Amino acid sequence: MPRVLKDSDGKRVKAGMTITFSYGIPPVRVIAPIVHRGSRLVAVTEGHNPSECPVSELMEHVGDFWILRLPSDGGSKP
Repeated sequence: MPRVLKDSDGKRVKAGMTITFSYGIPPVRVIAPIVHRGSRLVAVTEGHNPSECPVSELMEHVGDFWILRLPSDGGSKP
């Protein structure tokens, strides 16, 4: 059974969600959709290097990340 992946607030991450995180100095904000690639959840980070990252490895590279609630989900603007 695959490992349950959670954001920094402990919410379960699933394909179809969007996450946000930042990296670098000064911070660069990234908004990334989550998709399935084979049996892995992957954050698609177009315009950044690399252009995608397995969610299971994301915290070791950027630290915290959070599920982003978009206006279409009833959330506030990113």
